Amino acid sequence: MEDTDLLRFPVDMLLRDHTLTSPVQIRFLQNLTLALAQAAQRLTRKLEDSIRRSIRERLLDYLSAQAHQAGSRVFPIPLNRQDLADYLFVDRSAMSNELCKMRDEGLLRFDRNAFELLDALSLTPEESDPNV
Repeated sequence: MEDTDLLRFPVDMLLRDHTLTSPVQIRFLQNLTLALAQAAQRLTRKLEDSIRRSIRERLLDYLSAQAHQAGSRVFPIPLNRQDLADYLFVDRSAMSNELCKMRDEGLLRFDRNAFELLDALSLTPEESDPNV
């Protein structure tokens, strides 16, 4: 939770006469379109993560995506355990048990929100290894 400043203004002021002539109008619509596209992408990724059957598949997909975003097999995640369980729609204790199993099998290492995907863990087929 952080302090946030909120700017409220009537949108019709930016879109008056249904013409875009001001650089401010154009920039506003570009920013709005980008924000909506990013939100849609996050929701799509969350939906894809939630429809996987097993907790392991959900974790692997999420951790693989985070590794690709970081560009490395060693990366932090922005969520604590409870937030991650909520994001993946799984029980926190079941998720923690699965993480421990994966660690014991030599697939990954973790400490709190810092993860390392080990070489034994193959990334999802549609994503290549960021270290290759």
